[in-house]
Amino acid sequence: MPRKIAQWIRNMTSWINQFSMLVIVLLIPGIVGLVLVRRGFQPRDWLFLGGLIVWVGLVWILLRPTSPGLKSSEQVRANIGSGQPVLLEFLSPY
Repeated sequence: MPRKIAQWIRNMTSWINQFSMLVIVLLIPGIVGLVLVRRGFQPRDWLFLGGLIVWVGLVWILLRPTSPGLKSSEQVRANIGSGQPVLLEFLSPY
């Protein structure tokens, strides 16, 4: 039984690592919305909650990964040593 629990914990930490932005995007407005509903939802609360959702959306747009400008190894080789600084980034499939 302890091995199953350890495997479950590894799976959950891997899932949280992969989908942490999604978890944050859903949890923050959800928790704020629950707090606002519990204390009595007022019209200005709609503005606050809407602003929070827009802010989270803007953060996602600014921080999301984008495709690199260089797509082939020949393009990378052409830029290396041509006098321009080059950032080589190695990405893991996990």
